[in-house]
Amino acid sequence: MTKLPFDLDVSYEMGTPPRFSTYLRCSNNTLEASRLYMWNLSLAARWWGPLSYTEVALRNKLHDALADSVGRDDWWEEDNLGISDKLAEKIKSAETYAKVQCNDPNPTADNVVAASSFGVWTTVLHYENAPSLWRNRLQNEFDSDIRRGPLFHNAYNLKKLRDRIAHHEPIFNRNQQEHLTQLDYVLEAIHPDLPDLAQDCFPGLRKTIDGQHAAISFGEVDL
Repeated sequence: MTKLPFDLDVSYEMGTPPRFSTYLRCSNNTLEASRLYMWNLSLAARWWGPLSYTEVALRNKLHDALADSVGRDDWWEEDNLGISDKLAEKIKSAETYAKVQCNDPNPTADNVVAASSFGVWTTVLHYENAPSLWRNRLQNEFDSDIRRGPLFHNAYNLKKLRDRIAHHEPIFNRNQQEHLTQLDYVLEAIHPDLPDLAQDCFPGLRKTIDGQHAAISFGEVDL
């Protein structure tokens, strides 16, 4: 835990009053608003590890299941698989990115998967792909109490949180406990041991969430 060494004013860092107004709306006190900004920065940093961990775990779970079911690593190339246009478009974008990253016009399936976004895998779970992917190829890979709808909903909300962090948007005003519940749901769906493992690996997230009052009132921010 870091005690901010002086009455930090980050309003200049935000560039213009409209950008800092998000924080000032929560407190007309510039110092408290600046501390809120710093706590938001710490919160975003602490979320990044668990979100990355969850994204990769979900990606690997879905990809491995589909590759095994279809019988080829580039399962998206299977004729008559019936994936949605939106999913096909996202995979095409991943292929294009992989070509650039690998400097290879014919990237491997592993290269494409590595280049894929979180959005590819939430789209795999979207209802448009339920008949072709979930019911026929994925459902049996999860415990019987796991339903596609809740899994998609929770994963998609984590994706939106990740996108906000990646674009440096405020997340302090989001329901952190709800996001923790979503995180645990997706991880437990992948494997029952993962929620505890993630908490052991990233203990700072919950500590930072619980430290909101100390951060804003006393400038104690976990940087």
